This record gives sequence, structure tokens and C-alpha cells, in this order.
Amino acid sequence: MTIRIMAAFSVAVSLATTEVASANCEGFARLGLYDVRLETSDVDRAESYRHWFCSQKFTSAEQANSAGLDIGIDGFDLGFDSDNQSWSEFYHEYCQETTFASKYRETTLNYVKTVNQGVVNAFQACIAQPGLHAWITQGSSARTFTFETRYQPGDDEFVWPTVEAFSVQGADCVGVLEVGGEIKSSGTPMLCQRIGDSAVDILFDATSLVKKDTPLSLAAILPPPKPEARQTLVIGANQYVTSVNVAPASGIVAAYGNGVILNASPYNSRPNSVTYHIDLPFGGTYEMWAEYAAAHARPLQVTLNGDSAIGGAFPSATGCWTPNCQKWERQGNLNLRRGVNILSLERGDVFPHIRSLKLVPLVKLQDLGEVLATSGWNQTLTDMGVELGVEEAADK
Repeated sequence: MTIRIMAAFSVAVSLATTEVASANCEGFARLGLYDVRLETSDVDRAESYRHWFCSQKFTSAEQANSAGLDIGIDGFDLGFDSDNQSWSEFYHEYCQETTFASKYRETTLNYVKTVNQGVVNAFQACIAQPGLHAWITQGSSARTFTFETRYQPGDDEFVWPTVEAFSVQGADCVGVLEVGGEIKSSGTPMLCQRIGDSAVDILFDATSLVKKDTPLSLAAILPPPKPEARQTLVIGANQYVTSVNVAPASGIVAAYGNGVILNASPYNSRPNSVTYHIDLPFGGTYEMWAEYAAAHARPLQVTLNGDSAIGGAFPSATGCWTPNCQKWERQGNLNLRRGVNILSLERGDVFPHIRSLKLVPLVKLQDLGEVLATSGWNQTLTDMGVELGVEEAADK
């Protein structure tokens, strides 16, 4: 193993940067620090940032943005596409080496270049305050980090503090502090390598009160959490927002089934249409299924947010008009957006007898990072629970 000793901070800080809000120092003390030093290469700094970011286990974009403000970062711009992915999907991809390299590395390089000086100023202002400082900096590998101490004298006469106790659990370090050794206002960061993926704890006591500018511990390295499963959405056909010449089966046509929609009274030949509002927490590709009955084919048009989405949907005859002929059939794929989607079914003549719609989320292999199941539908992968739901529906 080759270990490279990194130089200490070499950043000129103006007096103005020392006037930092205490919230930034509290943020570093709670969240830790990536390698912000200017002599670190852009690539290594971006890798350090990613490992720091992933160790935080943020559960939402809002939580991440709030934490960023605490250390002097005004918003995270790392490639999260809130219209087409959930936060857990993004976090899973971002914290996996393969998908980070293919989708997020360049974005992270540019982002860290933009925000780094602000973080440098905020942290340097913290460790410029009088007292004995100690902090951990995440390295460019998940298993490397540095430990550094610095004593910042005040206006009064002072004596350099000395080490009373120092030990590291869960890592091996180069150049450990000796008990009785003096701590000066500058020094070389101590480079450390984790022992496996276990947690790290540093015990450090001195003759002066220690200001812990970051936590003096690191959590165990864990694989990124699997993204939450997108949910299949089942919509009763009679849950439309608007309709033209369409009504639920009732009265003399009630025998066609509870919840079924069809051509409204007086039941003569005329255009039929219905519109649904579908509100989603995040977008993506969904497979559309429909449960309907038709003694003979009555194909119709599916439009999504004003654009044609599926032509010739509901193409098949199922055998009869009554409930015993209601069958599930796949209609095609829809690219739904986050928020409200306007889905319309339209036909220039009478509808088939429609009971339910189902939207099944499709998940690509690289989104999961592992093979869950292979289906014959456009060579996509579906979440196992979702796939079983489709199979059960298709057998009805």
C-alpha cells in the first residue's frame, strides 16, 4: 500500500472570513469535512466530497440542502433529477462507484470547484478562533482520512498545550501523537487508513480544552441503501375528473359491472372521452395496463399532458361485454412527470367497458445495481413485487 502524506492547509484567509457565523462551526462539528485544501487535485477533492456526502445518509434533498447551508454551501447541485427519480434512487446511484463514474463525476467535479472556496473560508474561520483544535478530513478513498491538530493562541500569554492521551480505534495512522508532545499552530496532517469497514474513534486529550471542529469519529462503511420501490398505481376507471358522453354503469346497464365506465345514456353512437389527474411524487417510465371487456374491438387513443402517448390502445376483443369477460391487458409505456399528469382516453365512437387502469413503474438494471427479474416487456427490469402484481392482474 502506498501512502502519500498530504501537506497542511495553505490557504490565505482574509480577516473578513474570520467573521463567520457560529452556525458554520456547529455544522462542521456535526457533519464533518471533506478535503477542501487547495493543493488537493480536483479529482481527489471530488472523490473526498462524494465519500463525505454518502456517509451522511441524507434521506431527502431538503435535508441535504439544510446541512449544506450549515457548512457554507448554498444548495447541492449534483445531478439529482427530481422530475424523474426519487431521492433514494439518486442517493443509491450517486453512492455506487459505477453509476457515480458514469453519471455524476463530471457534475461533482464542477460543483465542488464552485463551492469549495466558500467552505474553505468557513472552516478556516472556525479554526482561526483561539484554542486547541482537532479535526478529521475525509480522504479521496472511503478508507482514508487525515487527523490534524492546531493550537491558535489568543491575545494573552500562552503555553503550548501538550498531549495527555491519544489513541485510534479502527484505523492505522502514520505519525501518531506522542504523550507529552507539544501542539503548535501548524503541523502535518496525520494520514490514516481504516482497518476494514469498521467504525473509527479517536481519543485525544491535552492540557488545554480540545475544540472538536469535526466529529473525532467516522461511521462504519456501509453499502448505499437500496432505493425505495416505486409503487404500482391502480386507478378505478370511474375516478375520472372530466368526461364526455361517458358514465359509470348504473340503472339498465348496471349488469355490466360495478365501477365500469361506458357510453352514457341514451347509448347512441358518439365520441367518448375521459380525463384523469395523476399526481406522482417523482416521475419516470410506467407501464400502462387496463382492465376492460369488449365483445368486439373498440380501440382508442391515450394522450398524456396534451400529447399523443399510445395510439390504438385497447385493441382486443375479450369475448363479451359483461364482468366475466373483464381482462387485464398491457397498453404501452408512459413517461410520467413529477406532480400532476393529465391522462386522457379518447375515441371517436363508443368506448369498450373499462373497469380499471394500472400504472406499473419500470426500473432499469443500472438503477437497481443488481438483477431483480427479467421480463419480456421492452427488456426492462421491474421491481419483484411489482412484477408479481402484474402477473396476478394479467391472470384475472
